[in-house]
Amino acid sequence: MPTFSDWDLGGCNCATIKIIVAGCAQLGYPGLTVQVYASSGGALLYSGTTDASGAVDTGIRAGGTYYVVIAGQGARWQGYAQSDSLTPSRTVYNELPLVVAAGYSCIAGCLQPAPGTLHYTGPAGTLTLTGSGIWVDSGNTVQFSWNAGPTAGLLYINTGVRYSDSTPTCPIGLSASFSDGSTVTE
Repeated sequence: MPTFSDWDLGGCNCATIKIIVAGCAQLGYPGLTVQVYASSGGALLYSGTTDASGAVDTGIRAGGTYYVVIAGQGARWQGYAQSDSLTPSRTVYNELPLVVAAGYSCIAGCLQPAPGTLHYTGPAGTLTLTGSGIWVDSGNTVQFSWNAGPTAGLLYINTGVRYSDSTPTCPIGLSASFSDGSTVTE
């Protein structure tokens, strides 16, 4: 009499290539399209969307070098289309980190990078704020201090009244409004 195993019942629990797409702070990036090709210009072997933790299971069982395209991450990131050496496993994911686009930088604990350039509009006029530092418009003595990483902070001083927002972290579109009607946006 033959004996049956998990394999016979369709439950082989086989090792497959699993991928996790990582944004800033090595956080998994949900909702991205991942395509795996046999090679650049080769046959499409897998196409799917990352889950809430940024992961996909391609179902591909053979390890090797594949051409991977990741789409949907937006302008804060460089495009991702490259050859990657991928290893199958039952539990371990191949981590594919995205690269931040020029003009942005990661903030500790945030998936999305923050812009290095902000724009102020208010009683003092319009200022373009870049990098980290302090900007002064002597007409109204407006000062900003902006640092996009490793922690984010925004400080606004107008005629002796100080407004502070140290929580423009994890921005998808950073903006701040102040009681005098001033705004700061990307």
